[in-house]
Amino acid sequence: MRALKSYEGTPYVWGGENRRGIDCSGLIRSAMIDANWQRGLKTCNPALLRQAFSLWWHDSSALAMKQEYRGQTRLLFTSRSLNETDYTRLQPGDIAVTQSGAHVLAYLGDRTWIEADPNALFGDRVIQVQVPTRNAWFRTPMSLMRWRQLQPS
Repeated sequence: MRALKSYEGTPYVWGGENRRGIDCSGLIRSAMIDANWQRGLKTCNPALLRQAFSLWWHDSSALAMKQEYRGQTRLLFTSRSLNETDYTRLQPGDIAVTQSGAHVLAYLGDRTWIEADPNALFGDRVIQVQVPTRNAWFRTPMSLMRWRQLQPS
């Protein structure tokens, strides 16, 4: 969650993957890469370092995350909208991908999401949004996904 929140306020840039500019899939991937890298270095865990490198090397779009690209994510369930989602089935770090695969967000917990929002109304930046909201992304059908790495043992 710290890695995701560290990008808050970062400008939205399509195709971006760093703090100078980031898009929605870049936010989700970069935060997971950062978390694996930092934890891997802190604990001297080469598996986490390899995971960070693999996520960096194998770029993936929101659509690819929805399609369980390289077995990195798995489908939990689908929902008519994030405003109507069953939050008892989610844990922090889960992701929501629009059915079209055009956008992805990450769940922070307490009915709060973080996204790199390409919407001028919100300032084209990484923002946190609490549901319910009028934000259009929260009123569209979603696939709720979990990083396989974050699945409970």
